[in-house]
Order: sequence, then structure tokens, then C-alpha cells
Amino acid sequence: MADTTTAGNLQVSVEQPSSYQRTLSITVPAERVKRIRQSVRASLTRNARVPGFRKGHLPDHLVEKQFGPAINQETVDRVIQETYPEALKQENITPIAQGEVADVHYHGDGGDLHYHVNVEVQPSIEIARTSGFVVARPSDTVGDEELSSVLERLRGDRATLEVVDDRKPDLGDEVQVRITAP
Repeated sequence: MADTTTAGNLQVSVEQPSSYQRTLSITVPAERVKRIRQSVRASLTRNARVPGFRKGHLPDHLVEKQFGPAINQETVDRVIQETYPEALKQENITPIAQGEVADVHYHGDGGDLHYHVNVEVQPSIEIARTSGFVVARPSDTVGDEELSSVLERLRGDRATLEVVDDRKPDLGDEVQVRITAP
């Protein structure tokens, strides 16, 4: 089942592989990607230092030649950061965990950017019957044996140890043994 919507120049298709998963296919139009890429390139140009040029005064072709892959990667990162929350809001999806981005397609040639996000959502559970149940309550009575065993356990937990030197240890006594080599 896939539902495709387009709003705000963002194309989003939603698939529901299970009751708790959604797969969003997001396509960002080329003009929006180009605008973000220009912003990334301008930011890099302002801060780049290249011998023979003043800071912030690099020609565009030199910036593209020297920093092209870095510009593309930063563009992809920014586009995803900007459009992923927008797509969630557009599709009215509230994830319970961070989405997993996969299959990013962008070549830096001015085309669309397309990616998938796998998201876990809270499953919807339908309860067929909510009344008419009978619950048997267990007995609250406590027998003498249960009372004796609990009291004995409490005595053992709160007991204090006393050193006894005048007799041999009996069954249940705690002993301290020091083993020495001959």
C-alpha cells in the first residue's frame, strides 16, 4: 500500500510494510536542491583558504573543482535534515525512534534528490472486547507454615555472628578456614 502526496514541492510516498513500520520515499525537486547547494558552496567559499586567492574570493569553477565532492555531501546532509521532518509532518507520522535513511540518489548534476527513510511508529491495536471478564481473586489467608518460614528467613537475615572458641562447629554454623601450604 503506497500513498503519494505532493505539498511544498516535496513528493512523499508512504508504504506500510507492517503495523509498526512506515517506509517514506522522499523526492526533493531539483530547484530546492540547487538552492541548498548554492548556500553550501557560498559558505565554503567564504571560509576556504587557497594559496594565491584572498579568503572569500575564489572563483566558482575553482571551488567546484577543488571542493565538489565535499559540497555534494554537505548538500545531501542538509537536504535530508531539512526535508525529513517536513515529510513526517506532511504525512502526519510520529516516529517512536530515529528513522534510518537509505538509498540516497543524487549525482550533483542539478537533478532531484531521492531517498528512503524507514521509520518505526506506534502500532495501532484494536481491542475487540473490553467488558464481561471475570477475574478470580486468590485467597488472602496465610497459614502457620508460611508465617513460620517468613519469620525464620527474617531472623536469618537480621542475625548477628558471634565468635565461639569453646566448641566444635555444629551443622549450620559459619566457619572461617585458613588454608596454608605445607
